[in-house]
Amino acid sequence: PAAGSTMRSKINLDAGGRTRMSRLAFGAALLLVLAIGLRFMHVVPMAAIAGVFCAVAYSLVDDWTRRATAVLWVQSFKQRVPRQLMANYAVMLLVAAVTVFVSLALAIVLGSLVAMVLFIRANIKPPVRRVLDGVQRPSRKLRPPAAAAALRRHGGRIALVELDGALFFGTAEAADDAIERLAAAAQFIVLDFARVREIDASGARVLLHAAGAVRRSGRTLLLAGLAPRDARTRMLRDMDVHATLSDAQFFADADRALEAAEDRLLAQVAPDSVDPAPLALAATRLGEGLDDDELATLAACLHERTLAAGDSVFSRGEPSDALYVSLQGQIGIWLPAAAGAGAAQRLVSYAPGVVFGEIGLLESQPRSADALAEAATRLLVLPREAFDELTRTRPALVAKLLRNIGLQLSSRVRALTDELRADDLPSTPTRHP
Repeated sequence: PAAGSTMRSKINLDAGGRTRMSRLAFGAALLLVLAIGLRFMHVVPMAAIAGVFCAVAYSLVDDWTRRATAVLWVQSFKQRVPRQLMANYAVMLLVAAVTVFVSLALAIVLGSLVAMVLFIRANIKPPVRRVLDGVQRPSRKLRPPAAAAALRRHGGRIALVELDGALFFGTAEAADDAIERLAAAAQFIVLDFARVREIDASGARVLLHAAGAVRRSGRTLLLAGLAPRDARTRMLRDMDVHATLSDAQFFADADRALEAAEDRLLAQVAPDSVDPAPLALAATRLGEGLDDDELATLAACLHERTLAAGDSVFSRGEPSDALYVSLQGQIGIWLPAAAGAGAAQRLVSYAPGVVFGEIGLLESQPRSADALAEAATRLLVLPREAFDELTRTRPALVAKLLRNIGLQLSSRVRALTDELRADDLPSTPTRHP
């Protein structure tokens, strides 16, 4: 009975009826047809009546089902049937079959239950996407050779845990177990929330329990991908009545958190590399391998520049009129955000001793990104005019400089390759000491 009533309403709507008067007119016309027209039904061929029923049945099938049927038919020949589409289509067939052979009410109940089961199954996937150590996935901060070597030796003490999906009562316990297992193997644990869509109260409570366990074990927990005004951050803050998590444990992205973990690790295993005194020119990448005469010639072409945290070295679009050598502090290379779209993105960070700005100088192209001092910084600047003069008068010295620049560029490419390779690594627990 309900199906017949729905069909009559659909006919009225398809004809353009939208008001109460249309319903009254349609009902009156239908009553008139039933009162007068039934006596003439015997003259209508049975084939015509069957055709009407087929047309009505086809019109009741929604557009999604028609399109899904076409997609499944085509993809079945290619043997590439989408699993999710197949599951949804199976639910549709189940509901249709129960409607035809049992009842519409039971079909609605059964379809709702099956859809709920599929939804829960899709969302209760493992909350930990993968686990990488600090050797497999270092930060984007380019460090001096000694510090980089120390991180390669001891980077296994850092674990990056990439969380995925939603953290709620069905998945948070599994995340808690994974974090507590890592607390026994890694000294610094970075939780990356970039792929976490939602955190409910139960998920926040379990994470706070894990944070307490990590702290009691003498390890350090860092949270990445949680902005201060993010709803997920607010949920954690609201549930953290005992102030288990400090502001120093929250970072905008995984790269910043990994950098902080590396800095703390270096303070333990290589304290001389943390906040060192200003480097001499010979200790920088540009001055590496130069003799005393070449160092003196190069130094005469350089001038020093001092910046405070937040000062700009150069901006995107400016002429590339110099290359720079960092002696002390930290330089970040940032890609400005498009107008009205998101925030600026940090591409890389340079520790003391690194050359930067050389690509624009060599290509004679405008700057492609912003360079900002992220701490009190001292730089050496080699202007284009001085570089061109050295090219004319000291070609052997310039050849060594270009070799040093090439070695640094190759290390950047290697770091990028390692990062891309890490994106393809499966989830493997950290077992380094």
